[in-house]
Amino acid sequence: GFELQIVMALRLIIASLLLSAATVSSAAALNAAPKQKTPSVLKSQMDVGNTSDNNVKMYMVSDVHYDPFYGTSNAVGSCTNSFSPQYGTITCDGNLPLITSAFNDVFNQSQADSDSVFLLLGDILRHQIEAFADNSTSNYFQQYKLPFQIAQQVTTTIAEMIVSGFESIDSVIPHPNLLGAFGNNDAIPDYFFNDLYGDAAIGNFTETFYQQGLISSAEHTVWKKCGYFSRLVASAPSDNGPTTPLLVININSVFYADKTNINLNGTVADPCGQFAWMIDELETARESNYPAIIVGHVVPIAKKWLDTYLTTYITLLQDYNDVITAQFFSHTHMFTFVALTSDDSTAPIFDIPSISPVDGNNPSYVSVSFDQNWQVNKIHHRYLSQDQTQWVDGQVFGPDFGLPTPITTSSLANYAAQLMPLDKKDPAWQQYLTLYEGGFISSTMDYGNSKKLKIICEMISTSLADLENCRGE
Repeated sequence: GFELQIVMALRLIIASLLLSAATVSSAAALNAAPKQKTPSVLKSQMDVGNTSDNNVKMYMVSDVHYDPFYGTSNAVGSCTNSFSPQYGTITCDGNLPLITSAFNDVFNQSQADSDSVFLLLGDILRHQIEAFADNSTSNYFQQYKLPFQIAQQVTTTIAEMIVSGFESIDSVIPHPNLLGAFGNNDAIPDYFFNDLYGDAAIGNFTETFYQQGLISSAEHTVWKKCGYFSRLVASAPSDNGPTTPLLVININSVFYADKTNINLNGTVADPCGQFAWMIDELETARESNYPAIIVGHVVPIAKKWLDTYLTTYITLLQDYNDVITAQFFSHTHMFTFVALTSDDSTAPIFDIPSISPVDGNNPSYVSVSFDQNWQVNKIHHRYLSQDQTQWVDGQVFGPDFGLPTPITTSSLANYAAQLMPLDKKDPAWQQYLTLYEGGFISSTMDYGNSKKLKIICEMISTSLADLENCRGE
């Protein structure tokens, strides 16, 4: 029974990869050896790397949740036969045509931007990958042998797709210029971490990106241990864009999630030494007069993070408020924002939408423009049209919502306060909900006033008790 399941699953993976090879034209030309094209940027080696005369724009994609079994009985959700929608639907994870379409649009859009950076903010793998585990054994590597094989093939497919995209416009975007975050579904099983194993899932995840030349050897050495690393992004002086290098601090926020399966439960003050490492990186940035942004997967909000870690994190943000200009996370699959303080003592947080439509959201992604100080000027939203025939421009978060430039934490807190008393049919709430859901309001989603309250309370609460009080619980 189980051996037959393995054989069938691997056959489906092979079929998926054959389709990927046809879709991603340069995949066959990739070499097995690592392709070192970009210098590493760590505390000890802060090289600026490539610059140009134009502004930096960051393209952010998250939660692709590639399901190689889409359209079969092993798929996530309801997309379990050959008649499943071409680009998925609610309850279903991302399939290859959807993800290919999204990545192609990202690279087509980025051709106008000489210094673009591609951020992949976690959850490459499908949901429920542990369903392929062999639970007849307690040996971790035997139990999760098939999930690891699936993860390896999926991660390789995604990495090759990104490499192909960069190479197709190599004259425009300095390859590889990718930054990636480790998501909870990238762990095997979901949310799992145990440094006794290496951690195996993080090691395989980062090894794939390294072999495809998307991260440097030094970055790989750091990232594979605990799932965090940093890189310096540069921009040449220009009239409107940033004029100084930017340190991107890529954290593993899965450590702090309230579901992490590593016996933490808030009892380990600094999992994997990440808080200490962040302080070290931020001190170096401060000494070098470099601003920094923080990126990760699980967004730091009450009920997503354990209170003890959220409190520590808020203190860190306040201590380095002169360095940190913005934060970008994902995980909720919707576009939202977080104001952990009502003033500007912490940097604003933006929650990036999902490609996978599993939660009823429409597939979408964003690109972010910065001012000269690496503060967020505006966030451009792009989404799959309702008839699923093309990717189209959505609203621009910032100017379209009456927010000042640059967008600050206090302006986000004020905007959330303005939304709070509105009826669910109020045009201002409907405008935000359109962005939140991914470009249009779905008839399958129910957003009554209680749901509206939940969304807004999560934007401004700093603890579980604070969240419950906001919601009147």
